Parts: sequence; structure tokens; C-alpha cells
Amino acid sequence: MLNLNTKKLSRLLLSGFFLLPSIPWAQEEQKPTLSLEEIVTLRQVDKAVISPNGEAVAYLLSVPRTPYADEDGLPWMQLHVVSVDGRSRPYFTGEVNVTDVAWLGDGNDLLFLAKRDAEAEFADIYRKRLDGGAAPPHEIDHAARMDEVTVEVK
Repeated sequence: MLNLNTKKLSRLLLSGFFLLPSIPWAQEEQKPTLSLEEIVTLRQVDKAVISPNGEAVAYLLSVPRTPYADEDGLPWMQLHVVSVDGRSRPYFTGEVNVTDVAWLGDGNDLLFLAKRDAEAEFADIYRKRLDGGAAPPHEIDHAARMDEVTVEVK
């Protein structure tokens, strides 16, 4: 009879051992996780360039399209600038595709390649001052990359 009780006791202990993880106080604290929707809408910095005077950083921000609202496609690439005090300002945003950015010598102007129109065959080169203002396309010979562009500052 002792042998039968030992078997029952062993089974009871063994089943309790396997049930222990399902008891709430025995579980580790759950770490927060990202949902699928949060993952597909994450923004990230794609490229960053420090100004020549070290007072600002221009960066390209990858902004995913809104699921179920926007047409499928690659994320929008926007241009932002953050100052040394940590304030980030948008410079060329919306449904745009900025592909490259470079500083002019004094650190007060930015040059960037961008498509305002998604249907455009080529990107335009824009010049924009840090203190604001519109960014009209810059008149310059077509170049394949920003490091091939030479700009005369007047």
C-alpha cells in the first residue's frame, strides 16, 4: 500500500511541477512587445551628415506609408536637421523622396537630391538655407551622386 501511495504522490508532484509555470505568480514578468502594426510603422534614420561648423546634423528620416490608407510602396524619405541642443526641425517633408544630402562649406546651406513628384523620372537638386525659406530646385548640371556636384557659393 505504501508503494501505491508513493506512485500517487510522485504523479501528483510531477504534475504540479509541470503546472507551476502556468501559475501567474510563478511566471516572469512579461516584457512589452511591438505589434505588427507598430513594426511596419517604425520610423528610422537612414543617413546623417554633420555640418562643417559642427552645429547641426542633417538626417534622412524613413517614414513608412500608412497601412491600409496609403498606396503600397517604399517609405517616404524626409530631410530633417537637429541642432546641438537636441531640437529637430523638419526641412523637406511629406510624400517626398530625398535620396542624398550634403552641406555647403559654411554650414548654413544644405544641398539635397529629392523627388517631390513620385512620378518624376529624375530627382532634382535643391538648395535650402538653415534659417528657412522655400527650397526651389537648384540650377546645376545633372550628376549621378552628390559628391560629383560642384557648387559655386556667391
